[in-house]
Amino acid sequence: SVSKMEILLNSAERIAIVSLATGIVILTLILVLCFILRGCPLHSYLEEAEMAKNGVITERASLTHYSKDSLTPASYKLSQQRAVSPSNRDSTYSSMSEDSRASSPVPSSKSSLRSSFASRIQSLSNEKLFGNPVNDNKFAGTLCYSLQYICEDGINGKLLITISEARDLCPRDTGEGINPFFRIQIFKSRRSIRGVETTSLADFLTHEAKRTRNPIYNQGFYAEVPLIDFKDIVIYIKFYNKDKHCNPTLMGQITQPMNELKSLIEKTEKLSLTNEITQYHENNGEIYFGMSYLPTAQRLSVSIIKAHNLEYRKLTDCLSHFNCFVRVILLGAQGRVLKRQKTSRKYGTASPQYNETLIFDLKVTQLEHITLLVVVTMRMEDEDSSTITSEDSEVNVDALNHNFPSKKTHKDVHLGKTLLGKDVMNEVGRQHWIQMLDNPRKVITMNYVLN
Repeated sequence: SVSKMEILLNSAERIAIVSLATGIVILTLILVLCFILRGCPLHSYLEEAEMAKNGVITERASLTHYSKDSLTPASYKLSQQRAVSPSNRDSTYSSMSEDSRASSPVPSSKSSLRSSFASRIQSLSNEKLFGNPVNDNKFAGTLCYSLQYICEDGINGKLLITISEARDLCPRDTGEGINPFFRIQIFKSRRSIRGVETTSLADFLTHEAKRTRNPIYNQGFYAEVPLIDFKDIVIYIKFYNKDKHCNPTLMGQITQPMNELKSLIEKTEKLSLTNEITQYHENNGEIYFGMSYLPTAQRLSVSIIKAHNLEYRKLTDCLSHFNCFVRVILLGAQGRVLKRQKTSRKYGTASPQYNETLIFDLKVTQLEHITLLVVVTMRMEDEDSSTITSEDSEVNVDALNHNFPSKKTHKDVHLGKTLLGKDVMNEVGRQHWIQMLDNPRKVITMNYVLN
């Protein structure tokens, strides 16, 4: 019985020793974590005691005990900064904080520049958190127009289209005003054994309205449409925005099959219609490029890598005649051109490889006001004076893609473009710009659809 009691006592002592050792280890870990982590009450108490010892006001101090006049500039700025962003101590640019600037009698130009860049990026990041207004509406506005069909002999007829006015047109990608015009295309679409056969009957353009979202046109156009083909007619009314730096942007479209309006054959008066314009974006190919910004050198680098599946048939019938280059334009306030550069030309391919870097000197203060326009352009070597016109149209049909008139010996024909900047409505372009600013000295690459 004595030996059993000794064994039990030995076991109890062992358990007590193990428990004591475990408690010491746990207590040590808690103390270490309290000294390291900010969330621990002990850490906060020690930090406040240290700050009080150094004469710095803590965030928990009552504001009624202190006024702005009683604080030194350095201590007030530090308290204000910590109250807004407690994580600033761990920031990459913590050496450029307000207290370090106040303690340094003459800050270096490099530190001042990096601090300015950090503050700019912080403001842009805040805008990113709250978000910018994006046009999520699937409609691009409203169009008022009328249709009339006149067929006197029962065989040959005329289809009259009158574009009256548009209302509440959506703005351009930069959110600025637009220069709208409309393109009216009339097609005959007929099904057969071979499939759907489409034939173009007419193509018209309205005049261009200047900087308005509610343009008034009152322009009429007519096309020869035989009565037998009436039910096969489809009218496309496309809404474009004219841009002097690139090709017009297709913003939206109305599709009107005439087989839904058979009453026009029986009635001679005009049929007034008001339709919503459905948003529509062209796909003229893709482009892949990267951007980086060096805050110290104040330099923006745009690396044009390649383009893919370019719709060259919109500019030329023969691929061997197709040559294209990429032009990068820096736009300032109100669309003013600040700088522009371009790559070399590539010939005979719809998927050219560039691997060229364009460099722009750009101050930090300009970053939040700049819009980057990337345009894929073809240079036409031979002048082609043959154009398609309409008696009732003030705009040349070729002007839709060729930006006529031009007095140059050559003409640059724009295939597609994309926009980047913190205020653009294009989600990819806006996020690309923000990511570039959030990651200085690092190349951020993305793929874009050209429209």
